[in-house]
Amino acid sequence: MHEFRTRGPVYRRTVQTALEASYANHYRRGLIRLLDVLEFRSSDHTHQPVIEAPALVARYAAAGNTTYYPLGETVPVHRAVGGDRAEVVRRTDKRGRRRVVRTVYEVVAFRALRDQLECKEIRVVGADKWRNPDEDPPQDFAERREENYRELRKPLDPQVFVDELREQMTTEPGC
Repeated sequence: MHEFRTRGPVYRRTVQTALEASYANHYRRGLIRLLDVLEFRSSDHTHQPVIEAPALVARYAAAGNTTYYPLGETVPVHRAVGGDRAEVVRRTDKRGRRRVVRTVYEVVAFRALRDQLECKEIRVVGADKWRNPDEDPPQDFAERREENYRELRKPLDPQVFVDELREQMTTEPGC
């Protein structure tokens, strides 16, 4: 297995083929239909490329079996497109031009979206689980601050909280 993985391009092509096959044959249609009804938001502009990626995917959903996005198309670049995945997402076409492979980009974009939904960097408008994190605390949290902190078993004084946390970190084994 180690030898197989260290062969570089052969391994990457195998992974890419497996990804494309499972995505293109089964999941793609359903995910793209969901894009028509979901609206994504973020309070942080650094996540904007991940929010823009599904719009690009939806725009070219009916393009058929085209392998690449058209030349000149602005493809939102986010951290999931870089690193090791950059070689798989961008491929050199028959004319020697670096192009973005549609299905691979879609898989990477959906994974990035999932990751950022899970940690609430991006939210879905109208959803419960993936709602705006600013809506998580009760609306009357400030008015009932003492009661809420008591229920959470946390001190009101931030310095006391930090001191307790430091104490826990120094006394726990393995720290």
